[in-house]
Amino acid sequence: MTCAEILPHQLTPGHQLPPRSILTEMNDTSVKSLRHAMSLIDQQGQEGLVVLLFENCGHRRIVLDAAEVLEANADILRQNNIGSACPDDLRRGEK
Repeated sequence: MTCAEILPHQLTPGHQLPPRSILTEMNDTSVKSLRHAMSLIDQQGQEGLVVLLFENCGHRRIVLDAAEVLEANADILRQNNIGSACPDDLRRGEK
C-alpha cells in the first residue's frame, strides 16, 4: 500500500517518509491493500503497539501506541482538514 505522508501531529514528531512510501507490514502481517490495512487497524483496537514497516525507506519501522492513536484521531483529522478517517464504502467492504 502506497502512503503519501505521515500526517503531522505530536504523536509523530520527526516521522517523515519519502514520497510514495510503501507500507508492507503492520504488526508482522503483510499489508495487501488499503482495505486490508483498515481491517488490521480495526482488529488492533486499543491494545498494544502498532508497528508499521515501510519498504522503500530502509525497511523503517514506525511504532505507535494504539490507544494514543485512537485518542488523537479526531484531533489529527481536524488539524489536517480531513472530514473523515475513512470513506463509508471502504468501511463497508464495497469494491
